[in-house]
Amino acid sequence: LCSDTWCPLMRLLVEVLDTNHMATHQAVLAAFSSLSVNPFQLFLTYANARPQLTIFQNLLHRAVTYILYTLSSSPSPLIQYLFKDVDILGQTLAGCDLSQGDFLNGLSKRTLHGFYLNLASSIRCASESSPNAELISSLIQASNNASRWETFLKDVREYEEKNRGDDTGITPPPASNIVDTAKIDACDMPDQMVSNATQVRFRHQKI
Repeated sequence: LCSDTWCPLMRLLVEVLDTNHMATHQAVLAAFSSLSVNPFQLFLTYANARPQLTIFQNLLHRAVTYILYTLSSSPSPLIQYLFKDVDILGQTLAGCDLSQGDFLNGLSKRTLHGFYLNLASSIRCASESSPNAELISSLIQASNNASRWETFLKDVREYEEKNRGDDTGITPPPASNIVDTAKIDACDMPDQMVSNATQVRFRHQKI
């Protein structure tokens, strides 16, 4: 996985998703569905493997939020894709667990944990206030992780209260002024990080 490639690609995806054009979202879904590996799960694995790469984390967070807040005559098909194919709830829960691992240093723990709490906050807010709130709420309730997610939201709300008023990216609709604060070339992590990230993801997929 190459930082120099993945960040520009994610920037491009964000630009593509920053639209309410249904045909564009359908084209993205068709392209993603044709691949043997789920792209969003791969994006999340990469974020786990590079916990201090906040550039990539912010772009990925923005991509998910743009999907959830798509305003169109009918909900974007990428919303169901996120919940059913990507299992965004399970991935977020697994990522939060991973961010507390002993193999991470203090800064990596805080950065990765903050990323997943921000992501969870966006999902929670979208289920209440986005144009697609009804669909998102129903997908959450239908998820195998619904009960765990509801319990987890207590931590999310506490995080929101502590960070209210800060430019954390947790207030919908998606902010356009997220600042890139990390240098790509300073974020390489040992191979063990990739291995642990993959193990946690697959363990949660089996639950």
